[in-house]
Amino acid sequence: MRGCLVFAVCLVAGCVSVPRAMPGPDSNLWNAESPCGTWTIVAYEMYGHRHALTGEADRFVITETTFERHYATNLQTGTYTVDPTQVPTGIEVELGNAPADEKGRKVYPGIYKVENDTLTLCLDMAVTHRTRPKTFSTLAGSHNFVLYICRRAR
Repeated sequence: MRGCLVFAVCLVAGCVSVPRAMPGPDSNLWNAESPCGTWTIVAYEMYGHRHALTGEADRFVITETTFERHYATNLQTGTYTVDPTQVPTGIEVELGNAPADEKGRKVYPGIYKVENDTLTLCLDMAVTHRTRPKTFSTLAGSHNFVLYICRRAR
């Protein structure tokens, strides 16, 4: 698990990533648990409406350097960076086969938290004008945020 804590903390400006100094392993910046692992998506929420999912096909597989979104018949692959200085912890997911925004980027800004065996991930999946969510909610008319509730796969 400690190996999963090796993240490049980046500022994303346009298509250019500028790395910041990475905190040491004893730093208080690593209080947020790592998102690494295989996570079964048990529910997701859009526009304030929650939808349950069943089965193991819908899942995220997150390693130290890669981010995969598995569907029953599709797979999206990419990378991610985490900013543990943000509260809640910030995440930027870049999926190579996703639609680009108005700047040509395929980066979805979001936030996440890990509590025991539950990953809560909220991403802005809008086509244009993507912004980082501030809370783990998707109220009606709340942009194109998608909130995922996931359980750690055993």
